[in-house]
Parts: sequence; C-alpha cells; structure tokens
Amino acid sequence: MGSAASIKEELSKPLDAADLTTDAAKSEVIRLRALLQQEKTYNAVIVDCGSGHSGILCYQKKGESNIAQTAKLSVRSQGNKNFTLTNVLIEGTYITFINQLKSTLEENNISLTQDLLYIGATGGVREAVENGTVTNANVEAFREAITTTFSTIKTVKFAVLDAVEEEARWELDAVQLIWGGSDSIEMFPLGLGGNSIGLFSGGGKSMQLAVADQPPRSFPFSTFVSEFEGEGNEEVWLDVKAWERYTATMEQNIQAEMLNHATKFKGNFVFTAMNHRAAMYSNFAERPILVGEAIEMLRAALLEFRKGQGDIFEKMMSNRGSASSTYPLRRIASLHTFRLLSCLEQMFDVDSQLYFARKGKSGLECEWTLGCFSLFASGVGNS
Repeated sequence: MGSAASIKEELSKPLDAADLTTDAAKSEVIRLRALLQQEKTYNAVIVDCGSGHSGILCYQKKGESNIAQTAKLSVRSQGNKNFTLTNVLIEGTYITFINQLKSTLEENNISLTQDLLYIGATGGVREAVENGTVTNANVEAFREAITTTFSTIKTVKFAVLDAVEEEARWELDAVQLIWGGSDSIEMFPLGLGGNSIGLFSGGGKSMQLAVADQPPRSFPFSTFVSEFEGEGNEEVWLDVKAWERYTATMEQNIQAEMLNHATKFKGNFVFTAMNHRAAMYSNFAERPILVGEAIEMLRAALLEFRKGQGDIFEKMMSNRGSASSTYPLRRIASLHTFRLLSCLEQMFDVDSQLYFARKGKSGLECEWTLGCFSLFASGVGNS
C-alpha cells in the first residue's frame, strides 16, 4: 500500500503478496493504526458545577496530543444570575437546570452528539452531601434525568468530585498540559525546583494544592460566609467586628491544616481560579513573582478594597467586565484577597516562585475540566 493515499483510500485497497508475510502484516497494521489515530477526534462537554457558578467547557482532541478548548459558556438562570447545582439539588429544581444547560448548548451551536458529557460538582455539593442537605436520592434522580435528556451523547456521567483524588489531581494535570516542559523556564526564571510545577487553586468552598510525586491536598478554606450573605446583609462585611470574626476563623483554619506539615511549601507554583482573580485585581497576575512581593501587593490591595477607594480599587471596579451591577465584587475580591494573603503568609516559603494565571499561550484554561477531558480522551476514563 502506498503512503501518499488518504487513510480511507489505503483501507479500501486489497492486501498484496508482501502484506501476507507475518512481519509485513504486523508492520502494516501498526502503520494503519497510527494513521487512523492521527485522524481520530474526540469531543466533549464538561460542566463545572462550582460553589457559586456552573460553567461549561467544550474540548476537542485530534490525534494523540492536539487538545483545543472550543467554547466556554455559563449555565445561567432567569435574570442572568449564577445557577448553582447545590441549590438545584436541594430545591429539587434540577429539571430546570438541565433544560437550561441543553438550551445553552443548542443556542451556541454545540452538538448534542458529543463523545462525552461530564457534569462534575465540587465544593458546594460536596459539603451538602457530607452534611446530608443533599441526599443520595437527590444525586441519583439528577443522574437519571441527565442520562435521559442527553441520550444522543455517547457517554454521560455525573460525579461529585473527590477533592483530592479528582479535583486536585486533574488541576495538576491541567498545569502540566498547559505549562509543562520548556514553558516552565519562561514562567519561573529563577529555576527553583527545576521544571517541577505545583498547583494551588482557590474555589469558593475549598482550595487544592498538588505537587508532582506528592499526595495532593484539599483545604477547607471557604470564602462563603453566612454572616455576609443574604438580602439585607450586603454591608455586614464592612463591620469591623464581623470582619475580624471572619479573618480570625480563616487564620485558625490555616494554622490547623499546617500542623500536619513540618515545613512550608517551597518551589514553583501556578496559582489559579480565585487565586488568579485576587492577583489580577491586585495588579500582579501573569508574571513570575516571589511570595514576599505578592504578600506586600495583596496587603496594599486589600486595604483599598476595604476602604472602597484608591487606584487599585478604582481599576478593579472599572474593569468589572460582565459582572452585573448587583454583583458584590468589592466584597468577593476582599474575601479572596485576604484568603490568598493568609495562605501565602502561613503556608509558603518566602522564596517560593509563583505565577498567577488563568490560561496559557495555547488558550487552554487551567481548570480541573481540562485534566478530566484529557483522561477520558485518552480512553482511561471510559474503562
């Protein structure tokens, strides 16, 4: 068989005499399998049901290693508000959520004949399941409903992610896919720890830390504060005593977790999600930075956020993007900034080299969804 023909043309040709010998036949099978792998594509929709949002990430893999993020969307409720799966499961309104997910995909021309639809719930649902607010019956009813609704998709899965074995590991996998290899030299010019890159992500209810060749960790450092939430509570966080209660609780939680670690974390780390957001608001994202410098910049930004004035604060408010006018950006930014500041002060060696980023040059965003997609696209997740 000639090598210049298309794969379909090659497969349509009959075997010649040389193909009938054992060695030649083996070589031909190996060659054709390689050609087929080059042509094969794998498409997936992965839904990240976080503590305060539900995001849709669409991916495609061509051949062995060419991964692209093809779309990023949000599942929004009526009134264009965040749609959280925790509330949906508690209230039993999951059919509304599923219909909105389906409509969002259709309105954005996302095919419902994907190889995979994976809906993963993280900290918020995880906590609700642990305390019994969401029952196994709620979870199974939701699972059955999505399987029925998306019957045209080859594989449909719903899971409440394990914080360590899935969320943290998949986020570390995403870091390696985006920044592994030669890119790490540009990101971490001081060369601390060689090319090994760790990951520290900040969600709403938890934070994950993962380093190569070490067990990943999940920390219950939440920025959801019941005292600050709810109608009529919008300004409670500005009360000095209320803020002191929150900050004392956060610092105690971090201290308790660090009792399990003899030394502070040291090396090269990518900080993602709300960690990246806090750095972005504090004007030092997307560049290498040492812990000591990051701490000083976070302190300065937090002071302005709390006061509601200053150049850093004004820049954040003017660049709020798609955030609605009712979204409590000042409060949310303050909470995430303080949490990150406290983690750096208590958990990381001052000489550690950090890089706060949401995505790399490839356009891939550093989310657990990317690590999850890579697993399934390789065939491992489907076994």
